[in-house]
Amino acid sequence: MTFRKHVMISFVLLAFAGLLAGCGSESITIPEPAAEAPMVAPANVNVQLASDGSVTISWSANGQSHLRGYNVYRHDVDASAIERLNAGNVSDTRFIDRSTEWGHTYEYLVTSVSVKGAESDFASAQVTVIEQRSGKERDTREN
Repeated sequence: MTFRKHVMISFVLLAFAGLLAGCGSESITIPEPAAEAPMVAPANVNVQLASDGSVTISWSANGQSHLRGYNVYRHDVDASAIERLNAGNVSDTRFIDRSTEWGHTYEYLVTSVSVKGAESDFASAQVTVIEQRSGKERDTREN
């Protein structure tokens, strides 16, 4: 009986040592979140000029499931300045810029934004706003 007692004690000690070393229990692994697919730039960016000098920028919807919205930037080609025009994400596929200046050439840049805040590459369209000197009407021209 002593042999059985020694085997049993040895087994218990080995099991206990295995638990202390972490061998006897399953470790819990927390899966890392799946990497977010890169955002695709908006397609078919177009600009339309109104007689008051405002510019409507439109683009095709991005069908990605992790899309949160869009950002619209304006590059004033004459001043080399680039600024974001929207304060929050744009959920629509059009944006109206009412802060243009006569005689300036603008390039509008649109990006797609993911739910995690990642932005796509830029898609762009360019426009020149020209004021007609004679008469009260103003002329606009698209490039």
